[in-house]
Amino acid sequence: MLVLERKYGDFIVLNDNIFITVFDPSQSGKVKIAIEAPRDVSIVRGELLSETDDVRIKLEEIKKR
Repeated sequence: MLVLERKYGDFIVLNDNIFITVFDPSQSGKVKIAIEAPRDVSIVRGELLSETDDVRIKLEEIKKR
């Protein structure tokens, strides 16, 4: 796992064709992110995948870090 600190407007590029941009930081500590990816790349929020045991276990491991 790669953990990064990003500021408003910063972005990350994955595989030369996926862009993740940080925007709209709020006082509540939450940020909004924008993900630009090719149509054939599936993007699903973690809570929607948490119904399967293997994904739920992985999410719990990540939350403990």
